[in-house]
Amino acid sequence: MNLFASIDTHQRGLHLEDAVDGARGENEAWLRRSLEGSPRVVVGWGSGNGAVPHQQERRRAISARSEEIRPILSGHELWCVGQNRGGSPRHPGRGIRNDVGLLRYVPMLGRP
Repeated sequence: MNLFASIDTHQRGLHLEDAVDGARGENEAWLRRSLEGSPRVVVGWGSGNGAVPHQQERRRAISARSEEIRPILSGHELWCVGQNRGGSPRHPGRGIRNDVGLLRYVPMLGRP
């Protein structure tokens, strides 16, 4: 599952309207269907860090989108491969070993 309606390997466009709003309804429908019958969910949207342009806009987009889907995730046990300094669930991409254990993720208000 993807937090956004689009995928951007290098995160260059995650702040753009198309990534955030392009297919929001369809993306949320897929999220809901994927969560059906899944009491445990591994989340990992990251914090939007990186050396590419638009870092602040990307961070705001990730934070806003994670807040939007919070109701969809309620009632599910959330897990992650670690947390970033700001508390967001770490993205399971580069730098994460395959044998890393999962940690319980409990989102707090105002924190992605």
